[in-house]
Amino acid sequence: MPPDGPSQPDVSVVIVNYNTRDMLRDCLDSVFKETRQAKIEVIVVDNNSSDDSCAMLQECFPQVTLIPNPINRGFAAANNQALRQATGRYCLLLNPDTIILDAAIDKCLAFTDANPRVGAVGPKVFWPDGRHQSSVFRFPRLLDLMLNTTGLPRMTKLPTLEPARYATWDWNKTRDVDVIAGCFLLPVR
Repeated sequence: MPPDGPSQPDVSVVIVNYNTRDMLRDCLDSVFKETRQAKIEVIVVDNNSSDDSCAMLQECFPQVTLIPNPINRGFAAANNQALRQATGRYCLLLNPDTIILDAAIDKCLAFTDANPRVGAVGPKVFWPDGRHQSSVFRFPRLLDLMLNTTGLPRMTKLPTLEPARYATWDWNKTRDVDVIAGCFLLPVR
């Protein structure tokens, strides 16, 4: 990674794509529309899509760095390809089916800059119908594994018996968590 400087992006947005052209277009539209303060670079790794994703990117988003793979290298390998080329102070791993709302990238960057001890940041996540989607998890414990094996948490729908998720939280507060889902993950490097 090059040293900090005036031309260095604040955030490298990394997206791995495989045959999600229309969702990817919507995702990128939202990234560019909702990111108003942070200087970003966007890197899309295409895992040999057959739906003209690469052509759409070149036509609609020429500012995006495209890494076209001749084969489907998988999610992790493709992310690693992009991370090696990323020049931002931070790298945001973003799924192509994600829509950025309410300046989320700007807000997460500001939070990360203001809290240097934070290891990673993730925002609230919503399903397409607007319901909250749990995107954080606890580290598994023996009790969690036992409860999940019995199926009791799914049968009872009691939040206290859903040990792997933070089901009873007020999701409008900032919290420390064990694990953040990878759909929008801003790790600190």
